[in-house]
Amino acid sequence: MKSIKNVLLSLMVFFVSLQLVYATKAKVIQTGLWKDASTWENAYIPGPSGFPDTILVPAGMNLIMSKSWDLSNGGAPMTIIIQGNDGVITMSNTPGEAHTLTLYDTSSVQIEQGASLSSSDNSGGFVPGCQLIIGTSNVWTSTNNGTNDPNRYVLGPAVLHSPDGSYPIELMSFDVNANLNAITIHWKTASETNSDYFEIQRSKDGNYWESLGRLNAAGNSNSIRAYSFEDTKPLEGANYYRLLQVDFDGQYEYFGPVYQYMGALNQISDISLFPNPSTEGVVSISTHKPMHSGDLVEIYDFSGRLLKSRVVNEQTNQMDFTVSDLPAGIYYIRYLGSNTQISKKLIIQ
Repeated sequence: MKSIKNVLLSLMVFFVSLQLVYATKAKVIQTGLWKDASTWENAYIPGPSGFPDTILVPAGMNLIMSKSWDLSNGGAPMTIIIQGNDGVITMSNTPGEAHTLTLYDTSSVQIEQGASLSSSDNSGGFVPGCQLIIGTSNVWTSTNNGTNDPNRYVLGPAVLHSPDGSYPIELMSFDVNANLNAITIHWKTASETNSDYFEIQRSKDGNYWESLGRLNAAGNSNSIRAYSFEDTKPLEGANYYRLLQVDFDGQYEYFGPVYQYMGALNQISDISLFPNPSTEGVVSISTHKPMHSGDLVEIYDFSGRLLKSRVVNEQTNQMDFTVSDLPAGIYYIRYLGSNTQISKKLIIQ
């Protein structure tokens, strides 16, 4: 009997722990109404189902409020992240019907570049009187005094919080860009208080994160600070990045995530010819990545007639072509791979 009770107790602890895990994050999975379970991952609706510490509205999603929501009863701060590239929270879905979103004190709403907090309704009009309240502070109230009225919506990058809250940093922007073999993460802060360092984290799916490195923060600053970090070994395909900001007393805050797709990392994107013009009867074709076995290197004359062709039979970064038998003129070297086709002009003198 005692063992059965222990088993039941363990099961209860497991399910409570599982519920707490789900309660830490609520994620929008499709554009829809806040009140609809189908809008949320695992049908977890913030408010009726519990009070997560993070609400994520991904890029391209629109979370629509059909009534007012009070999330301050959870008794803990919450972070709402609206991601760039048209992530939106729309505060009304009915013309003339304004709604209010209330959060616990020291909560924040992080609006990334390209995202917005909007007072538009389902007819495309703007509804005055929509409110964001954090603690006891009215952080934003929508107005509709013409198309140039800045209070019709809040455009990112912006961080909304109560004026009496204590926040280590105010983030102005957070974005990424890819170059040939790396991804660079950029962010700017408008102010920093007691800020110790930033940790840059990466994930392939947005769920499991690894640390890439740290950068020292400014400590205390009231001027714009720009930071960058280069991921020299990005993942092939999806790369998600977020910032962990830690202050000197151990308090921390997450920003992001942001997303960057990286194509095949071993794909050749350019070739170099040397010498060019060629006067020595030999031209070297080199690549920044090893050539792939089975790829083709071809030489065409100016009229498009194929003159020479060679199959790559080993991984190498350089291949020499004899061109001493070709008369002076303009030619084209073409490199053909499974997903690559590159042409370069060659001059023979």
